[in-house]
Formats: sequence, structure tokens, C-alpha cells
Amino acid sequence: MARFLTGPDIRERTGLESDGINLIGQAFGGKAPKLRVNKLVTESEVCFTCAQRKRLANSYTSSRLPALRMPSVTTHTSRFPGNSS
Repeated sequence: MARFLTGPDIRERTGLESDGINLIGQAFGGKAPKLRVNKLVTESEVCFTCAQRKRLANSYTSSRLPALRMPSVTTHTSRFPGNSS
């Protein structure tokens, strides 16, 4: 069963002190990442690791900034009949 790593989990396992996307990039990025999801031997494994890093970064961003995902509603009160403003 897969387990989703949180920021504190990643920091504990890697000794890194950064946060957010920087933490994910430092932990899972580069040619010798501090956390590996596979052996990084074949091109497929490298691509899979890159995809996982991007998914984690997107997941982290969307959970930390929910307002960016919400549709904005704007009303223009001057368009309503009987409004004097």
C-alpha cells in the first residue's frame, strides 16, 4: 500500500529544512535524490521519478493554496435594476 509523505515526513527522512515545492525538489530531484521511489537505473524509472516529483509538487500546491482552485464570482451592482450605486 502506498503512503503519502507529508512535509514533516520528508524533512525527517532527509534532514532537509525547506518547505513546500523547494522541499519536494530537493528531496526527489536531481541525479541523486535524497528520497527515491525506485532504483533510477532505466530511463523509465527516471521518468517515473520525475513524474512522481511533479505530482507531489502539484498536490502540495493545490492543498496549500485552495483559493487558486475556487472559481471567482464577481458581481457588478450597477447592473441590477433599482440600484442607485
